[in-house]
Parts: sequence; C-alpha cells; structure tokens
Amino acid sequence: MEEKKKRTFKFLTLRERRVIEELRDIGANKTQIAKYLGVNLSTIIRELQRNSVDGKYDAVTADRLARERDRWQQKRRSEERFSRNA
Repeated sequence: MEEKKKRTFKFLTLRERRVIEELRDIGANKTQIAKYLGVNLSTIIRELQRNSVDGKYDAVTADRLARERDRWQQKRRSEERFSRNA
C-alpha cells in the first residue's frame, strides 16, 4: 500500500504579492507572473480572484484579506474540534 504524501501549503508572502502587483501594473499576464514567481498558474488565478477589490489588485490589501481569511478558518476549525470533543 502506498503511503499518502502529506500536502504542504506555501502561502504567498507580502513580497510575492508586491511582485504580482508590479507585474500586473506593467501588463504581465497570469502565466508570466506564475513563471516568474515559480508557482503554479492556479495559485496566481486564485490569488487575483480572492484578493482583488473592485477589479484592482493591491498587494497590501491582498495580504490583509488573506490573513483575515486564514484567521477565520483557523478559528472555525478550532470550534469544530471543540464541538466534536464536547
């Protein structure tokens, strides 16, 4: 039986988000940005979809939104574990 590989997640840093913003401003497409950062194209697509506001991508805003979403998900998982153990 094959051992399942544990998935590892790498979150984008503020520096990477600034690169995304700068490359978008000079007209780079999503594929070019993904190659430049060495990430999967789907990472860039998801980042732009989740963290753009009114069609505009701002690195600082994107970083704040991502961190808020992560904190909310951590809180939710913690509450679910607590309710299962109660």
